[in-house]
Amino acid sequence: MNKITKQEQILSPLRELYRKDINQRKAIAEYANSFKLNGVFLRQQADFLVGRLSVYKIECHSLPVKQLTVELVPSSCWFSNVRDHVSKSIWDKLRRATYKQSNYKCEICGGRGSKHPVECHEIWHYDDLKYIQTLKGLTALCPSCHQVKHIGLAGLQGYGEKASAHLALINGWSQSQTDAYLKNVWDIWHERSCHDWSLNFSWLKSHNVTVHPKR
Repeated sequence: MNKITKQEQILSPLRELYRKDINQRKAIAEYANSFKLNGVFLRQQADFLVGRLSVYKIECHSLPVKQLTVELVPSSCWFSNVRDHVSKSIWDKLRRATYKQSNYKCEICGGRGSKHPVECHEIWHYDDLKYIQTLKGLTALCPSCHQVKHIGLAGLQGYGEKASAHLALINGWSQSQTDAYLKNVWDIWHERSCHDWSLNFSWLKSHNVTVHPKR
């Protein structure tokens, strides 16, 4: 008998749930297909499925959930993001396309904000050897998850504890796990802030946007 893959261990009980939970078939199929593509569930998806599996007493392995991370921008890189390099009309076009692609749902937890459903977040990669800050894309996040991404700013605005609690909630972490993670994040930030970084906006070329980095 072939060894059952981890993916199949997740999908098999979901198929059983699909057969039994007739009224929720559309959502179950959507979330299962998303898992097959991405290998993880959004927190909202996982919570929904766990609840439905419990109703029908179907056993299932722990559902892998997409992790929420903190992305502190080095102080030497402040005030030089995408919005600072393009016109307002181009930025509006980029962010609206990002919202639409995510179906106006957070790409981490699957939720939406009450005032603004989602906000646009820039994804950066830092080459710690060559000191190059590279734009990797844009993503749609609910205000709560977006606040966690910029937890340093959240702290200055008096929302640090709220952001920390949301980070722990989405990732299913204890307070000690959250504290240890944030300590490591700040250690990396302090080290990166000691260096001058070059900007790489090549990702924007795929959207026919050409910019000239200011550093």
